[in-house]
Amino acid sequence: MSLNYYGKIIRQYIGSGKITLDSEYNTEFELVQISSGGIYVLCKIYQFTPSFKLGCQIKLFGKTSDDNEIQFEGTSINTNIGEVTTVIAYGNYAYVGSLPKKNNDLSIIFGLTNLTMLGTAPYEYNEQGRKRFSLQHHFNLEGFDVFIRQVPDYEEVYNHIKCSRAIDVSCIAVFQNVSIENIDDIKRIMNNLCFLLTLAKGCNINWIYYDVFFNGSFIYSQHKNRITKPFGTLQLISKNPGKDLECFINKTYNRFIEIKESLELEKAIAAYTDAKMEGDHLAFRKLEGVRS
Repeated sequence: MSLNYYGKIIRQYIGSGKITLDSEYNTEFELVQISSGGIYVLCKIYQFTPSFKLGCQIKLFGKTSDDNEIQFEGTSINTNIGEVTTVIAYGNYAYVGSLPKKNNDLSIIFGLTNLTMLGTAPYEYNEQGRKRFSLQHHFNLEGFDVFIRQVPDYEEVYNHIKCSRAIDVSCIAVFQNVSIENIDDIKRIMNNLCFLLTLAKGCNINWIYYDVFFNGSFIYSQHKNRITKPFGTLQLISKNPGKDLECFINKTYNRFIEIKESLELEKAIAAYTDAKMEGDHLAFRKLEGVRS
């Protein structure tokens, strides 16, 4: 059994630990997150295990090959019981590494699905030891600086999601020099930003993981199986010129957080962008009629 069957793997962890089924067993595992957000783990158990039903809940605690703690909870979807029992499970989250109790100099990077963009501000980055230059968006939201950047293989990802109506991580959102106490606020800001980006781009944009770094070194990742949907091209705000997207976010963000609950804007944006997806023109016309 291979986890490649479930989709394009964007993150992979290999290690060993304990898996809880009907009882607790030693296991070797491979845990992955695929580009659409799904989280899968394949566990191998080198001891006798009684048969158990598909759909049972499992928990995994262990360490990765680079000595980071890992936690996962999910539901078994495939098993093969024998001298070596293999179990594949599907879950909604995975935590890797550990967060310090106090720290004021963290960088947090979110992986964003299906966002197409052309930034306005130049920045420099290293790719395989070589300096590269690209463009980024810069927003200041609730006092936090947010930088939206393309992933290094953006053009390849963009062509793939556009031609195949696929789902993939196309951009990252970067927060720098933040403290451990800010993480919940930053996740809330990212949720708000993703809704506005979804409205602007006409397709569901979401974050499916974030990584935390201290002094450039990795310390923690959280992977979430969040709602993602295939790429669509009916955009309210085009990627060119990039200043249009910046203007849209800067002018709508504060008002959005003020009225989103009273007007149920999150549900409205989800329904509107679902209807705008190519191939659902009838539903879009109905929504247009309600809106007008």
